[in-house]
Amino acid sequence: MRIRLPLGRWLFLFVAFLVMLLLTVPLRIALDKLGFDERGLGARSITGTLWSGTLTEARLRSVALGDLDAGLSILPLFIGQARMSLETPAWSGTLVQSGNSGGVSNLNGKLGPEALASGLPVNAVEFEGVNVTFRDGVCAEAAGTLRIEPRATNPAVARLGQLAGPLRCDGDAVLAPLVSGSGQERIDFRVFGDGRYRLSLMVPPGDPATTAALTAAGFAATADGLTMTSEGSF
Repeated sequence: MRIRLPLGRWLFLFVAFLVMLLLTVPLRIALDKLGFDERGLGARSITGTLWSGTLTEARLRSVALGDLDAGLSILPLFIGQARMSLETPAWSGTLVQSGNSGGVSNLNGKLGPEALASGLPVNAVEFEGVNVTFRDGVCAEAAGTLRIEPRATNPAVARLGQLAGPLRCDGDAVLAPLVSGSGQERIDFRVFGDGRYRLSLMVPPGDPATTAALTAAGFAATADGLTMTSEGSF
């Protein structure tokens, strides 16, 4: 006697079989085939499956991410979107890759000085609910809050403390217009789709001693006050 299964059940079994195959794919292969390596994600070693793996001494371009727990969401693959969740004790977020677009979703936590590019004059960056998407290299979405602690190159800079503000698109770039607690100091921090950044720190002119200290640290007098601009790439 033959047992006939309804078409819907055969379809369910077939999909379940595909999912089980996906779950056994090594994470290293998944990163390569889905284009995350082209976005600059790499590691000294990659172990586990795409469902649950580990990246040891991971990097995203020049940003040192440390050791990460990583896993790919299966269902978005069926609509052509790859979502790779990354997590450490200090931060968590999801890298998103889909055709000509890519970015990050639900990024929360903090990166310290050991993770940041040496040329970036920043001691720490904190993220809250950050969502960013670049499409064809142009900013298509930017939301969430960014907090930056400038690198204390001298006592005058050390007194600035933390600056914070919301993210938004500004032309091709993501812009974070950050202000200090006093509202007198400002940072305009722009990140472009190719990994370039431009950070402009502006402070009002103060007493002669403070002005001299800031000038010695690389600030220049402008119409906006004392300004220092740093450019580079991640």
